[in-house]
Amino acid sequence: MRRMTALLGAAALAVPALISVTAEPAQAASGSVTVTTLTRAGGKITTQLTIMNLTTGSLYNGTSGKAVALPKGRYAVSTDIWNNQDDTDTLGAQVVTVSDSNVATTIDARKGKPLTVGLSSSPGTGYSQTLQAHVCGGSNLSLQMGLAGGSNNAGHMYVIPNASKDVQFGYLSLWQKGSDTLIAKGGYTGLPSAPGGTFARGNMTTVSVQARRGPQEGRYGSLYVEPKYTTCTTGMPGQLLNDAFPYTTTLHLTAGTWTLQAEDEADASGGTEIVGDLYRTVSAAPGTAPLSQIFYRSAWGPARTLPYVFAGRLGYDTGEAFDDPSTTGFEASERSTAQLSFGSTVLARGTVTDWGGPDSTFYSGMKSTGWYTLAVTSTRYRPGVTFPTNMLSTASSVKFHFKADPRTDAAVPGFLTQFVPGGLTLNNTATPHTTTAVALWVVRPSVGPNAPTPKDTVKSVKVYASNNGGLTWAYQPVKHSGSAWSVNIANPSSGAISLRSLVTDAAGDTTETTVYRAYALG
Repeated sequence: MRRMTALLGAAALAVPALISVTAEPAQAASGSVTVTTLTRAGGKITTQLTIMNLTTGSLYNGTSGKAVALPKGRYAVSTDIWNNQDDTDTLGAQVVTVSDSNVATTIDARKGKPLTVGLSSSPGTGYSQTLQAHVCGGSNLSLQMGLAGGSNNAGHMYVIPNASKDVQFGYLSLWQKGSDTLIAKGGYTGLPSAPGGTFARGNMTTVSVQARRGPQEGRYGSLYVEPKYTTCTTGMPGQLLNDAFPYTTTLHLTAGTWTLQAEDEADASGGTEIVGDLYRTVSAAPGTAPLSQIFYRSAWGPARTLPYVFAGRLGYDTGEAFDDPSTTGFEASERSTAQLSFGSTVLARGTVTDWGGPDSTFYSGMKSTGWYTLAVTSTRYRPGVTFPTNMLSTASSVKFHFKADPRTDAAVPGFLTQFVPGGLTLNNTATPHTTTAVALWVVRPSVGPNAPTPKDTVKSVKVYASNNGGLTWAYQPVKHSGSAWSVNIANPSSGAISLRSLVTDAAGDTTETTVYRAYALG
C-alpha cells in the first residue's frame, strides 16, 4: 500500500511525486474546523487532513482531532483513513462552512463503499490488480485539485459517498503481468455510492512502447501512464515499470486520452538523479488500430524553435538543442556557444546553458536591415552526472543565415531538420554494411508568443554524412516526394554516423542543422 496523503492536481502536477501543501498565514484565520476520523471498526484514528477553500482554491494542512484555524468560507475537508489492521484505504471528504466559531464534522470509514473495477473477461492467469484513487475539490475540471489519495491492492480501497458537487472522485486500475498492463480509469462528480465499473476488454486500445538506449543520459528509467480530461484523475500517474534501458512493454487502454511519460535516471555524484522526462499523448477508443510509441529515438537535435526578432533584438532558445523526434519534454542538460554576425561584423557572442540557470535564451542587439548569421554549437552538459559510455547525440549545431529587419517582430526565415533513422535496434544501432533510410523532418516551428512565424517555402534540401565524428563530410542524394524528404545512408563497418542538412528557402535564406553521433553501428 502506497500513501498519497497530500496531492496537487490540475496541469501543475507534471511528475509523479508527493507534494506538500503550504498553509496560509495563521493571522488570516477567523474560525476553525475540527474533524473526527473513525476507522472501519469505529475507533478514533489520527489522520492527516487536506483542506481546500472552495472559493479561492487555497490549501491548508491539518490533523484530525485538532482544531484547524481557517478564514471564513466554504471548504472541502478530505483525508485517507488507512487501517493497518486490514490494510485498507478509505477516502472521504466533507464540505463545511467556517464562520467565527469552531465547526465540527466526522469522516467515518464505516460508511465507505468498495471501489470495484473489473474486466468483461479475465486477462489470464498471473495478473495482479492495483487501484489508485483520488478525492478532489473544486467544481471546474481544469482547476480541480487532488486533496487526498491512496494506492492499494484490489479489494482494499473504499470511498465514503458524498453527493456534494464540490468534491469529486477519480480512480485508476492496473492489471499487470510482466511487461503487459491493462489500464482503466473513471471519474465522478461527488463521491459515488457504487464506485468503479466493468470494462470491455475488446474495446481497449493496444499501445506498444519502446524505450530505447542511446541519446539519453540515464541508464535506468521509469514509465508512467496518466489519464487526461477525466474528472479527478489529473496528477494520478500509474507507474508501469522501472528498468534498465532498453525495455519494451505493451499497454491496453480504455477509451479516452492518456499521457505516456518516460523518465530517465542517471548516475550522479552521491547516487542517482532524475535528469529528464519525455511525454506523448495518445487517444484510445473502441476499434482503434494498435498504436506504437518510441521513446529515446535517434537522433536528438534542434527541432522546436527558431530565432526571432523582437523589439530590435534577436533571441534564440538554445535549450531545444537536443529534442527527441517522437515526444515532447526534454533533458535540461546542455551548454551552447552562440554568435550573431551582421555581414562580417560580430555583434554578440556568448555561452548559455539550460542547466542551473534562469534562462537558456541567447540575446543580441541588431543593426539595420540586412543579412545575419547565427551560429550555435551545443554539447551535453550536466555537472555531477556521469554520461553513459557510447552515448549518442552528444553534440549538435545549427547555423542560420537570414535576412531580417530589426523593426519587424517575427521568427527569422528558415527550416530545421530532424533526422529520423529507420530500422534501428533498441540500442539505436544499425547493422554494419547495410543501408539505413533516414526520414528528414523539415520543420518550421512556431516561436509562440514571442513573435509571429511567417510562412516560408523550401527550395532545396542537401544532406551530408560523416563516419569520423565530423572531420569530413560526404554528400548524400536526397529523395523528395510530396512533402516527404529522405536519404539512404550506406553504413560502414563500425563507429557512428553524424548527419548534417542544408535547407535553402525561396529567398536564399539557409539553415544548416548537424547532429553528431546520430546513430551507431553494431
